[in-house]
Amino acid sequence: MSFSKWFTFTPSKTISVSENQPMSSQHLVHRFEILDQLLRGTPLKDILLNVSAMIEQTHPSYRCCILLAEPVKNQLRGCVAPSLPAEFAQAFDLLPIAADGCCCGRAAALKEPVLASNLSEMSELASDRDLLDRAGVVSCWSFPVLTEDRTLLGTFSVLRGLEGLPEEADLERMHEGVDLTRLALERQERLETILMLDKSYFRTRTSICFCDTRQPHLPIYRANHALCELLGVNPDGRPLHEFFPEKEAFHPLPCQAGRQLMTLGQRLDGSQFHCEINMVPVVDEYGELNRLFLTLHDVSERIISEQALAESEARFRRIFEEVPHVAVRGCAPDGKVRFWNKASEKLFGYQAEEALGQMVPRQGDYHYSYSNEYELYRKDGSLVPVFGTTVPLQIPGVGMEVYTLEIDLTQLKETERERIQLLQLLLQAQKMEALGQLTGGIAHDFNNILSTILGNLELARHDPNPSVLDEIQLAAERARDLTQRMLSYSHPHPASRLATSLPEPIRDVCRILSAVIPSSIQLRLELSEQAPPAQLDPVELHQILTNLIINSRDELPGQGLIEVGLRYAELENLVCSSCLRPVEGPLVEVWVRDSGPGIPDEVRSRIFDPFFTTKGVGKGTGLGLAVLHRLVHERGGHVVLAPGPGAHFRVLLQPAANSPAPLAVAAEPLEKVARIMVIDDEPMLARMLGKLLTSRGYEAEVFTDSRLAWEAFSAEPGAYAAVITDQTMPNKTGDVFAREALGLRPDLPILLCTGFSERIDANTALAMGIRFFFQKPVKPATLFEALAQVVPAPKENP
Repeated sequence: MSFSKWFTFTPSKTISVSENQPMSSQHLVHRFEILDQLLRGTPLKDILLNVSAMIEQTHPSYRCCILLAEPVKNQLRGCVAPSLPAEFAQAFDLLPIAADGCCCGRAAALKEPVLASNLSEMSELASDRDLLDRAGVVSCWSFPVLTEDRTLLGTFSVLRGLEGLPEEADLERMHEGVDLTRLALERQERLETILMLDKSYFRTRTSICFCDTRQPHLPIYRANHALCELLGVNPDGRPLHEFFPEKEAFHPLPCQAGRQLMTLGQRLDGSQFHCEINMVPVVDEYGELNRLFLTLHDVSERIISEQALAESEARFRRIFEEVPHVAVRGCAPDGKVRFWNKASEKLFGYQAEEALGQMVPRQGDYHYSYSNEYELYRKDGSLVPVFGTTVPLQIPGVGMEVYTLEIDLTQLKETERERIQLLQLLLQAQKMEALGQLTGGIAHDFNNILSTILGNLELARHDPNPSVLDEIQLAAERARDLTQRMLSYSHPHPASRLATSLPEPIRDVCRILSAVIPSSIQLRLELSEQAPPAQLDPVELHQILTNLIINSRDELPGQGLIEVGLRYAELENLVCSSCLRPVEGPLVEVWVRDSGPGIPDEVRSRIFDPFFTTKGVGKGTGLGLAVLHRLVHERGGHVVLAPGPGAHFRVLLQPAANSPAPLAVAAEPLEKVARIMVIDDEPMLARMLGKLLTSRGYEAEVFTDSRLAWEAFSAEPGAYAAVITDQTMPNKTGDVFAREALGLRPDLPILLCTGFSERIDANTALAMGIRFFFQKPVKPATLFEALAQVVPAPKENP
């Protein structure tokens, strides 16, 4: 039913309660019984029943009803109404707290008394009059129960069978009931808070107990279940030091602020554990310490982990300190040294005492790990090459530290230099071995050349036909080329980076080697003239082909076929037999294939190893294929050992871009005949070259002393259109003269000729600014063609 229809709000008036009103002895006893129940912790309902009984005994028409507030739900719930019928009392349960509600709900909402004098006169309650009549309720006085800060706890109401408003005595009784109800409800709130703590806090997995500090042995009480499990027994009533023998750890006892300590605990079975104890003092109303509230934590695992970590740190620190050959230094982010091991002392020359706290140069971003090779200064000022790895570490309690591990590369670099020198010696030795294979063919070619020259000279004595002289000249040029190839092949030289057209060098090698190959072995060429130039030096090509052809010759049983081929093809799905990397793309392929027994499967993986050979003692060094691997891979190529029959080597080379044309710088037109300076310490050659220049219309100034030539040139640098100079001369060599002359006149065309020189080649000469570089003997037509590119040819006389 809706109680909002029952009551008419009567504004309350100020109520004055006399505190000196005399009480009957029975009423006084009843009141003290209620207070005693509050002190003894009697259940709330029993106390409220006694409060209702005490108030109802003061007047026969009083019937009390006490309701409890539920602020969250904003309602009142029925608690105690001992003299009302059950059906009527149930109507008071779960009343809304509202200013337009019933007396109790309105009093709770307004927090002031609400008094209704006669409920039966209200027309709104006509439908509920039977219930009111059965309960004998005519009037209702309702008071809110508030704390000192006016927090709502509930309501105290009196329902009467008589009409009217309360008199002063009634109000005094009402206020007494409100006061006792307030005391009971406030005590209940505190008890509920304690019970809530008791259920949640004392059932937590944290070990908890109290200690009575008024007794010297500090007995434990109120130990929770977690502490009983920790100690293996319920410690209530037992001395604290029975389980924690280190008494001095607890003294002095805290009197005001809490204190934390670490001590060793002992269980009932005698086992020990590391315990962290937090002590909170509890004082009485006089400020005296009477007990301690303890929380205890078993930190054995943490202590063991910390000890293990400390031992591990000490062990690794000792390793870092003692490890030889690896310098370890730790630095703060600002570069100041915090750690410096013995190897660092040896490497850099600074003792740890000198280095700690000093700044060292940073090698990169300290926020990332990285490795690098660099140089650092020693204490004596010398540079030491090192390979370093830097790792940033976040150290708990310290912050970031940067550790660098460095290895001295001095010995390694020295070993590498020795290795390179040894490799160069081995390469040269293998070249000489291959040169030995070529000796027979070269001797055969020279004999043919000499025979041609001698025969044509004999013819020239009897028949001055110019064609005879042409044959002599061709033979001489062939001898020149053959000599040049021998010199280039037998002496170390920097490899040329220019493109090499392969067909002609391949024919040269095969023609020379044909003299050392039995006539029963056929040497066949399959050369594609459409193959582009390759990125390979001609001397390197000679060495590669000589190794492969001689190996095929040695493996053939006295007769058979050796094929040498050249082509340009798109290759795919191949794997290099020496480096095992995939081979793809358009490549220039040079192959050597024979009809011999082939290479056994069990040695295929080793044939490129240095010093590995299948030939007998004294018949091979085992360097040929190892050198082939190195030469080819240095130029970006690969080697594929194709399946048989026979041995089939495919040398795959990168196609090279077209070689650049010689730089042509046209001299400014001269109104007079161009003067050419000729320098050669061989007088016969110098005179011959001067006569050739004069015959072509040039003015030649010939010097056989480079010192005199320099004096003439430095006196008048602009007088000469070009300089043709020999390389190997006393006083000033050709390259020295060229360098100094270009210093005076950078646009001077210089043509350098040499029979043989280890200090200069075509690449070096072009890099210096020399226009043309020639190997002697030089064909006059070739010389004049080059000269015409830098100095205009004189007009022929009509």
